[in-house]
Amino acid sequence: MLSERLELILMSIVDDFLNHMTPLSSNYLIEAYDLDVSPATVRNEMAKLENLGLLNKPHTSAGRVPTREAVRFYVKRLNQQFKDSQDTLESNEQLGETMTKLLNTGDMQQVANYISGITKQLTQVFLLNQDDDIRGLYVTYLTPKLVLAVIVLSSKKVLKIPVECNIELSLGDIEQYTSYINQMVINKPLTDLPKIINEMKVPKVLFTLKNNLYNALENHLASLTITNGSAGFDHIIESMVGDVDTLQNLYSDVQNQRLEKLIDANNDGVNVFFGEEIDEKYRSIS
Repeated sequence: MLSERLELILMSIVDDFLNHMTPLSSNYLIEAYDLDVSPATVRNEMAKLENLGLLNKPHTSAGRVPTREAVRFYVKRLNQQFKDSQDTLESNEQLGETMTKLLNTGDMQQVANYISGITKQLTQVFLLNQDDDIRGLYVTYLTPKLVLAVIVLSSKKVLKIPVECNIELSLGDIEQYTSYINQMVINKPLTDLPKIINEMKVPKVLFTLKNNLYNALENHLASLTITNGSAGFDHIIESMVGDVDTLQNLYSDVQNQRLEKLIDANNDGVNVFFGEEIDEKYRSIS
């Protein structure tokens, strides 16, 4: 838990670094942010932040730069401040109304253009067709080593997923599993199904079927993620003009709809990813 002064200094350092990308000295911080403390006090506080792993000193005589953990802290704090702000609540309400209208048109390119226009950032929209609730899941016997998982959804869609068993199962084993699984999944969101399956306790004879069903569901649900729109590539070109290789890789992944395979589109809220956490070829960005 940071003190109020430590947090103020850290937030100032991260904010300035993200704008100028240069190390910061104690004297610069005091002048730029009108801090009512002495340079010695700021240096001591910066040393504390360095010991906490929130600042780095790239060279012996240089100022400090924020670490990745500091940037994550900064984003988390800003996000909380925005959530608590009445102005933000009103803005979010207006934004929500606009987004609803755009989503109702079914044109995700418009959604991407709108978000990119507000944020001045590269934007890619992922539409997840996974919001239905489960009304029933039935495992149908096809052969001794192959079954068909039939999932009935609240939207009246029916998913059919073949699942290999690898071991021979009797019709009775499959009926027992179907009865048990329906007790666990009825009226649950489709997105929760793999986790429910994975955590189920089943007799040893059904263990292989359970694991194979889990893997088949994971693969099938991943295929339901659709990229519908992207915009704002021009916003990042100027800042990355010296990193042509990364720009080319990013452009290729956007155009060929590969980003959804690199980033978990099921994540909620604001998430910070540093380049190589997404893919090694993105080491220079976040």
